[in-house]
Amino acid sequence: MFSLPRRCSYRPLKDADYEGDDIYIGRIFKSKEDCATKLGIHAIHRKFHFIYTKSGPNAVAAVCVSDTCPWWVYATKLPDSDRFEVRSTTQTHTCRVDARGDFHKQASTAVIGKLMRTKYIGVGRGPRANELRRMLHQELSLNVSYWKSWRAREIAMDNALGSAMGSYALIQPYFKRLLET
Repeated sequence: MFSLPRRCSYRPLKDADYEGDDIYIGRIFKSKEDCATKLGIHAIHRKFHFIYTKSGPNAVAAVCVSDTCPWWVYATKLPDSDRFEVRSTTQTHTCRVDARGDFHKQASTAVIGKLMRTKYIGVGRGPRANELRRMLHQELSLNVSYWKSWRAREIAMDNALGSAMGSYALIQPYFKRLLET
């Protein structure tokens, strides 16, 4: 059984703030990237693998990798907006276990970073890459490489704390205001 050192007080993955992973008709996503991330999170939590049959600037269609499984999602871009809406979906899975075995392929660095961003809000450095790997394996049965977990950690920290480039861009206005004061 894996346990974190006592000095670490990380919340379990179940508390991850990812705005829910339910897919239903009428669900709105902030952007196409947000749609892809939420579909990946949905697949990881339900342990199945999907592929995109259509991915364009105005529509996204995803189906289960199994030929016999009816699961699919179709989302389109809303007019005059970057938002995407689920227009039709079938959420039933009838695929075999061997078809579901590749669900870890949905675990991109962006998806892991989105799942883990709450681990870096207000806690200082947050979990390191190896700790992140262990947490993902224990909570979600995901085996990811060290480098993928390291990159996901960087993305999660950027999502939670802001990027270094964004912070650097604030230096000049801060200095100007400091001189004015």
